[in-house]
Amino acid sequence: MAGVSQQQLRVGVVGGGLAGCLSALILRSRGLHPTVFDQGTRGPGGRFGGGQSPDSGAQFMRPSQTTSQFVDVLAMLEREGLMSRWSGRFGILGSRGGGFLPTEVLAKTNMNSMLKEAQEDDISCTDGTDFCGFLASHGPLYTGIPANASVCEGICSAAGIELRRGLSVVDASMKSGRWTLNTGASKEFECDALVLATHDPSFAANLLRNLPADSNAPPAFTEQLQGLISDLDVQRAEHTEPVFTWRGYFSPGLSASVPFDAVTVPGSQSVRFLAREASKPGRPKTVPFPRAQAGTASAEAEAWTAVSTSSFARDVLARASGREESTRIATHMLSIEVAKLLAPFFGGAVHLPPQAEAKRWSLGLSSRTLRMEKDCIALPPFKLAICGDFIREHGTPVEAAAISGIEAGEVISTMLAAHSGKV
Repeated sequence: MAGVSQQQLRVGVVGGGLAGCLSALILRSRGLHPTVFDQGTRGPGGRFGGGQSPDSGAQFMRPSQTTSQFVDVLAMLEREGLMSRWSGRFGILGSRGGGFLPTEVLAKTNMNSMLKEAQEDDISCTDGTDFCGFLASHGPLYTGIPANASVCEGICSAAGIELRRGLSVVDASMKSGRWTLNTGASKEFECDALVLATHDPSFAANLLRNLPADSNAPPAFTEQLQGLISDLDVQRAEHTEPVFTWRGYFSPGLSASVPFDAVTVPGSQSVRFLAREASKPGRPKTVPFPRAQAGTASAEAEAWTAVSTSSFARDVLARASGREESTRIATHMLSIEVAKLLAPFFGGAVHLPPQAEAKRWSLGLSSRTLRMEKDCIALPPFKLAICGDFIREHGTPVEAAAISGIEAGEVISTMLAAHSGKV
């Protein structure tokens, strides 16, 4: 590759979530040509973008430190109008009429210190007292504008990054120093380097397993590579947890007596987090019911979003025979739980939402990471970087994914500069 200019080099980025799009942003800023492959049919974003309903994935971004790469990224996204700060009536909700404890009151109690300690011990966002640093972190909360689903799309659009939608990379192989990606399309995609930004560690493990053997590689490198493959397999099999997100549609005005906008629910067995969608910046006060609603005076609804516990999701998946049944069970059970959580604010009356839906995330959260020393896995002999929230621990999974993606972009840029004789 000596003598090839940086501007002529192409990088394939597998995964259009936050890590993948931020890695592509760094690559583009270094004069490279990244192409992002996203299997989602509704646009990029991955777990941050959500599914059919906006904001049905990760609920917010929040930095765990006052100065970091992540803070700089959030500031940049805010300047570009892709994100805005979310302020509201936040706190903790008792699981059964236990009352609402606002963050202002919480800050004056020893429970605030307990939450900070819990966050340090449980950065994974799986079942615990806080939810993804919602209460324990010091920095502001951010959400995407007009929805979280628009953030990754906006990054690619603003930076002029090529985005290939609805394409799942089923195979990747390396020959003569270049990568070939197979998406099932008639024409394969060739690139000079590769970033794996999928949330499934086993995808990276399988790709590494199929790499051509290098007879010149030192035994220590081969041994390390095999160890990495094993670690990725274990990460997928033992340290990745499912979760459901739930969206309920209530009659307009019903939540006027609810004293909060978003809460963690540490005492609930099925709900970790609950939020009123209209409280997020840029969201409308009401949204249309997904389906025609007979017998109602309004076609509009107030939307609420809940995130389940991982233990609830595991139980539902164990009971259900398939995706459709698991989604149906989760929708029903979470609707009942949310209605009961809100009942004390309606004089004890249980108001089930007229319509509700749930989104299943089979690989929703990591119960622990690979605990790497670096924020991404860099393999210079293959011009390959692996990034994601499962690589190294940070304050929250979203923060870990963002920082990992940024680092992947940096290391690939350095690798290609070295190969093209610029370092």
